[in-house]
Amino acid sequence: MVGAATRLTPFLTDPTLEDSVLITGRLMPLELFNTLSAKVEEFHPLEDNLVRMYACGPTVYDYGHIGNFRTFIVVDTLRRFLKQSGYQVKHVMNVTDVDDKIIRNAARDGVTVQEYTKKYRQAFLEDADALNIEHPEMLVNATDHIQEMAHLIAGWWGKATRIAPMMARITSASPSFPSTASCRRRILPG
Repeated sequence: MVGAATRLTPFLTDPTLEDSVLITGRLMPLELFNTLSAKVEEFHPLEDNLVRMYACGPTVYDYGHIGNFRTFIVVDTLRRFLKQSGYQVKHVMNVTDVDDKIIRNAARDGVTVQEYTKKYRQAFLEDADALNIEHPEMLVNATDHIQEMAHLIAGWWGKATRIAPMMARITSASPSFPSTASCRRRILPG
């Protein structure tokens, strides 16, 4: 009986990667649904031991509710699994601190967008802490990066208008991308 208690002792604290190898005899691969290929595929990081992870954060126009936090709990679970599996994780999350509702509500309350969103951003962080959700390495406000977003979109726009006619022909004729054929009428003429 002493031996069984000794073997279980490490699991009274957070299990480690070594613990899971001891239990299973091997590392269990992580399989995720790849939306590009529409298949479940084994996960392999692009860099040796570093996982760069981006997840959309909240739009801070009001207090969050449990439905909002479901997403953040799932992302936190993935993040913790990756860290537990020995990966270094660089997690970036944006906070959408400007949209139509925010602008409307800030104007209604007679405050700036920044003043309006400050309390809801803080409430999000407090709620995340209460749910024991780990904070990402980088938590960025959308309004701090408007110029970068505008340049990025302008670049996409320029490329989209040049390649749209070609993509329309490829996707309408390609059995590999049957779902995109219905989008060809929505692509801007080039």
